[in-house]
Amino acid sequence: MGFAAGGGFSGSAAITDGQTAEGEDVRNASVESQSGAGPGDAGPVDAAGEQSVAPAGAGEAAAHCPEVVAPGHYAGAGAGDEATPEGVVAAFEHAYYVVKDASAATALVTPDASIDAETLRREGIDRLPAGTTHCVDARAGQDGAVEVVLVEARPGQPELEIRQRITTAAGEGGKRKITGIEHLAPS
Repeated sequence: MGFAAGGGFSGSAAITDGQTAEGEDVRNASVESQSGAGPGDAGPVDAAGEQSVAPAGAGEAAAHCPEVVAPGHYAGAGAGDEATPEGVVAAFEHAYYVVKDASAATALVTPDASIDAETLRREGIDRLPAGTTHCVDARAGQDGAVEVVLVEARPGQPELEIRQRITTAAGEGGKRKITGIEHLAPS
């Protein structure tokens, strides 16, 4: 996530040099950015059974952040969803980096997670320079916990990689919500 628990801004990390956080090679994934491939036009399936597709309209950024959607695993810069732990993490990042809407981001977080919209906007979103992109690699584990590697790319600056453990829980109507964010030491 772009916002550090307890206040303050932090960056992001995901797929770098063609590999996921676990060293899974995604360089051979077909990125059909010019054709606008979507879920119905998915790219090839890799050895782990995961499908790589370029988010529609993603252009050059998709080549550096291919979307991977598989049970318990989401990688990319897409909109995410509230159906799964990894999906709600992606949805938060999308609201933060793409939509740049603190209210939309905090709507995905429980009140006890202590992330308020005004602080998120003021200390995070408003400080993002135009052209900032992100890529998230989120892998669900036990009890709704998600291991996250997030890469933030600001124009003219080195990529910033952040590792986090994000906890989620099923909320009203079965929708997932973020309940906590733990920042992990860089590897």
